[in-house]
This record gives sequence, C-alpha cells and structure tokens, in this order.
Amino acid sequence: MSGRLSAQQEVVESFGPAFARRSAYWRLLALSIVVGLFVGLIGWLHTFIVYLIMNGWATKSLNEQLSGFFTGEVWYIAVVAGGGLTNGIIQVRLDEERSVRKKPSYL
Repeated sequence: MSGRLSAQQEVVESFGPAFARRSAYWRLLALSIVVGLFVGLIGWLHTFIVYLIMNGWATKSLNEQLSGFFTGEVWYIAVVAGGGLTNGIIQVRLDEERSVRKKPSYL
C-alpha cells in the first residue's frame, strides 16, 4: 500500500477503540440494568399503591381491586422504550455538540 488509509479505514479509526471491548463498559451496562430494574420496581409499587388507594382498598376484596391491573396493550412497552431511546440519542448528540463548541475567550 501507499501508506494512505482507505475511506473505510478512516471511518473506523475516527471512532477510536471499540468501547465494547473494555470491561468498564460491561460493568456500567450491568449496573444500568440493575438500577433500571430497581427504579422500575419502585415505579410499579408507586402505581400499585396509588391504584389501591384510588379504588377504595378498604371496601373491596383484593381480587376486585386487581381486576383490570396489567391489562394494557403490549405495544405500550415498545412506545415507551422507543421514547427512551430517542431521548437518550438526543441527549448524547447535544452533549457532543456542547463539547465541540468553543468557549468564548472571556470565560
């Protein structure tokens, strides 16, 4: 070769080393999953408590209180996950733009 990189090699090198090969990435991913499950459980418990309070928990049996709970559509999960993904992508892009912008000389 003439010492010049191909277009594909230039693109690959512009991204730097693969982040998935670092152990810190996998530890952070595992921690994110655990925290996400914990926060989801807290959110579910909050919703459950509000549901019980709003439906007169003292006057109904547990079966009557729980009728209709978890009867939503499955696609709700995809909508919420898509919204979270879109939000995450926008935040990453905004952070990248902020880090690239030059600070004014008076700061």
